[in-house]
Amino acid sequence: MQTTQHGTEREIRIISGDSHTIEPADLWQKYMSPRFRDRITFIHEWNGLKGDFFYAPPVRPANVATFGCAGVDPEKFEEWGQGGYAVVRRGGWDPAERIKDMDADGVDAEVLFAGLTMVMYQHPDPELQREAFRAYNDWVAEYQSYNPRRLIGIASISIWDVNEAIREMERAAKLGLRGVLISADPPPELRYNNPIWEPFWAEAEKLGMPVCMHILTGTRSSGLTEDLITSYMNLPRIITTTIMEMIVAGVLERHPHLKIVSAENDIGWLANAFRRLDQAYYRWHMRYPAITMSPTAYWRRQVYCTFQDDVAGVRTRDLIGIDNLLWASDYPHFDSTWPRSQEFIQKNFGDIPEEEKEKFLRGNMIRLYNLDLN
Repeated sequence: MQTTQHGTEREIRIISGDSHTIEPADLWQKYMSPRFRDRITFIHEWNGLKGDFFYAPPVRPANVATFGCAGVDPEKFEEWGQGGYAVVRRGGWDPAERIKDMDADGVDAEVLFAGLTMVMYQHPDPELQREAFRAYNDWVAEYQSYNPRRLIGIASISIWDVNEAIREMERAAKLGLRGVLISADPPPELRYNNPIWEPFWAEAEKLGMPVCMHILTGTRSSGLTEDLITSYMNLPRIITTTIMEMIVAGVLERHPHLKIVSAENDIGWLANAFRRLDQAYYRWHMRYPAITMSPTAYWRRQVYCTFQDDVAGVRTRDLIGIDNLLWASDYPHFDSTWPRSQEFIQKNFGDIPEEEKEKFLRGNMIRLYNLDLN
């Protein structure tokens, strides 16, 4: 253990592999170039609803309070959503308050993905998107600096220009951020099996920057429709398609040290998916000269998956492989285990061997992000 910049000594025993910030309302005004500052703002009523709404048209406005409703009864979501920033836990943008919430929850470190900024993956203006992500990356690097052993920032990267994406990834690495987040569902002309991405994968591999793909980061839409239950159930199919396209095109064959993260898509479906993959490869492997082994072998070698509460996935870990599975709290979102993470940890891992539990809660994250926690 060592003393960090802020806070007392704390042994890092439990790491959340997927948590989020909630950006302060003045982030984009403070960090973006002046000519973009009127393109992102907040409105306080939308579609007959009151609250604080992140507003970057033509993207659907995002209710701030519903991004920070960890621990709130779903029956009270609509009422909660009217409260805006005033009801959201300050830990989303105040690192000192976040550390307090982590301590109360028994979580020692968190991998931090964007909050409201994730909405910008859907924005059709590449220039504005790049500028918004650049501003966010500057801010989250400062946020992380409060206690870099416990706050592990991930950069947001625009995919509309591969060379620009490479430059921002390199800049993020210099800022001390530990990975990059790209769209989980790119448009047809920019799918990740396209050879134009080869320099990006090579640079990510060289820098040791894991490439993350989070739920609800499609370039055309979030993946949710008005039929929320049906579309929510279909979300893991999006990440499966994206990663499988990369694997069968030989991306992971050519870049064996590239690390891919499927964030918040759960793991309970993986055992059946792997069975089908092995069956498909057995039948049609001769049609895929770009790969030299089963897609499941590449997945187990290089793809990591986060989850919050997935007993089915933990129980089938022998079929999946335990080394690439990452527990997460998802603080402060509605799926979050906060403030009852210890209960969920006991529910998911209470009866498994201690060395396996350690991988889920700590070891796999350390290896993935090359963390030095001494």
